[in-house]
Parts: sequence; C-alpha cells; structure tokens
Amino acid sequence: MEKIELWRMDVAAEIVMCVVLALMLVTCFTQKKSLSTTKPLTILVFVDLLLMLCQLAGWGMTIVGYDRPDVAQGLYPWKKLVYTADYSLYYFLSVAYYNYVTAHIRDKYRQSGTNAAETKNWQIKCLILWGIIITGVFAVGINNSRLYSIDAAGNENYLLGVQAAADLLATVGIIFSMVTLVRHRKILGNVSFALLMAYIITPGIFVLPDLVEGTCFNYLISAFFVLILYIHVDVREKELLEEKEAQLIRQEKELVERNTQIMLSQMQPHFLYNTLTTISSLCYIEGAAKAKQVVDRFSDYFRANLDSMGKDKYIHFEKELEHIKNYLWLESVRFEDSLHVVYDIQVSDFHLPSLSIQPLVENAVKHGIRKKKGGGTVTISSYDDGKAYIITIADDGVGFDP
Repeated sequence: MEKIELWRMDVAAEIVMCVVLALMLVTCFTQKKSLSTTKPLTILVFVDLLLMLCQLAGWGMTIVGYDRPDVAQGLYPWKKLVYTADYSLYYFLSVAYYNYVTAHIRDKYRQSGTNAAETKNWQIKCLILWGIIITGVFAVGINNSRLYSIDAAGNENYLLGVQAAADLLATVGIIFSMVTLVRHRKILGNVSFALLMAYIITPGIFVLPDLVEGTCFNYLISAFFVLILYIHVDVREKELLEEKEAQLIRQEKELVERNTQIMLSQMQPHFLYNTLTTISSLCYIEGAAKAKQVVDRFSDYFRANLDSMGKDKYIHFEKELEHIKNYLWLESVRFEDSLHVVYDIQVSDFHLPSLSIQPLVENAVKHGIRKKKGGGTVTISSYDDGKAYIITIADDGVGFDP
C-alpha cells in the first residue's frame, strides 16, 4: 500500500478520534457528579484533542504537498510551526497523564482509608519547566536547515538521530508516570494498573512502524486508551459512588426505622400505664364524663401509634401534629396546670416520617417539664427557611449540661 494511502487512512482515523475526544470533553464539563480525577481527566482529554487537531493540520499539509509539490514550499513555515506545536503537545500530554495518574492513586488511598504520599507541587512545576526548555530547543532545531529542510519537490529531509534525540528528551513525563504506577501498583489493583501502564507502553510498540511508514498511529492508540481509561476509571467510579450513596441512604433509613420502633416500644407501655391511672382517678373524682373524654383522646393517640408501627411511610405534618396534640392534651390532664403548650405553626403543608416528632415532645415533657417545680411550657414551631422545613421542639424546663 502506498504511503499516501496510509496517510489518508491516518487522517480519517484522527478525524474520528477528534470527534470522540470532543464528546468526552463535553461529558467531562457537563457531568453532574465529579470525582477528584475529573479535572485531571478533562485536562488530559483537552491536550490530547489539541494534539490530534495539530496532527490533522500537519498531515493535511503533507498530503497537499505530496499532491502539489509546487505549493509545498509555501507551506514550509507553517509545517515547522505545526511540528513544533505537535512536539510540545506530545510532551505536555505525558505531564497531563502524570497529573491524572497521581489523582487516581490519591482516590484509591482515600477509598481504602489509608494515607497516600501527596504529589509535590515542585514535581509538576519541574516537568512543565522542562517542557518549555525542550520545546524551545526543538523550535530552534527545526529552523536549522542542516537538521530539517524541504526540497523543491516537497520532500522533507531531517536527521533521524536528531528526531530520536528529541523524542528521548520528551520521555521525562512518561518515566515519572511509570515509576509512580509501579510504586503504587498494589493500591491500584491489577486491572487499573494494567490499563494505566498500557496507555504508556502500547503506543511505543507503534513507534518503529510509524517511523518507517511515516504515519502516527501511536498517537491514535494513545487517544484510544484515554477513552478506555475514562470508561473503566471515571464511569465505573461514578457508578460505585452512586451505589455507595444509595447504600448509605438505605442504611440511614433502616436505622431511623429501628430507632423509631425502639422508641415506640419504650414509650407506649410507660405512657399507657400512666394514662390508665389518670382515667381511674378521674372516674373516682369527677365522674364518667371527663373520663370518657380522656378515653376518647387516648384511643385516638393509641390508634395512631398502632397504625404507624411496622409501616414504611411518610405522613402529612398536620396528621403528625394532631397526634402530638392528643399526647399533650392527655399529659396536661394528668399534670393539670403544670404543663402549658404553645403552637407556632407557620407552615404545615409537607410530609415527614411517621412519629418522628412525638418522641422529642415526650422527652421535653418527661425530662424538662416534669422535673421542674411548678411546671413549664413546651413550644412547637414550624417554618420554611427556603431550603427546608424546620420543626423546633423547645421547653423551659430544668435543662441539662451540654
């Protein structure tokens, strides 16, 4: 197959990869859940996309120069500029990858609950400074006619040894990444370690064929592995994060339900006994009319408790408030003038877990008002602060040492 056909295949593949990288970049910017690796990945994809676009520009001028040797000389200054940008981006892609690798390793250590050695800022700064230096050296070299030139027929001439030396200077970022991956391979796990190393090693396999045929398929392989890493690391990590959050929500919900049942089991026998004692006294002192009223209110209260037990549901605040009022009325009958209740209800059109307020009210009466000589006041308030519905249970009882 002629080289020109290989070049055109290379261009077609790079166009497709540019589209893929652009879509990945948009996804990184628009995704709802972000990880600590999201920003480093975004930088990596952005640099890779610029490198692919630079490659397209270079191959476009090469193909035009091949088909039209008469215009090749006019494209010569532009090709040197594109090649310099290509070389610089190739190096800074390795720096961006090193930044991504260290962020991923920190995530792994954080997930395992152990401390990781933080990446020193000077390491990144040194890599960037080295990139600026070798880019300057490359720019000077490519403008030296003895090192790189183009003849009247449009053929490019450069010293292979100089090209190899330039590529060698650009491997510093890659070496940093490899050493870091090997040092932390245990925390990464076999799959992640293999994929992260493959991003470095696999493109190198294509370097020699690319030099012989004049193609750049190793760049395409590198961009392809960015896609693989995005799918394996970031997409998978987001799924695990969402699963973990859902599990925590389920655990919190189960904990609330268990605590509610425990509070109910502790509250109902105690209050049932006290209420029945009150009814018995009223029957003796005041007659059946008052006792009947107490029994009716107590029946409503007890039925609400029974309805809520063993059920996973939310109820309207007004229904919960009615249940609380029954409880406080019964307690006020029992303690006569020693218990006062103030309701400051500014908002009531919302739902909440069943019997989530009543235990707090009971604690205010039991531990605050009952222990205070002369009694006291329980205040129940609700309001909307714009972000949530706030319910407050307050009492002026004996208090406690915080």
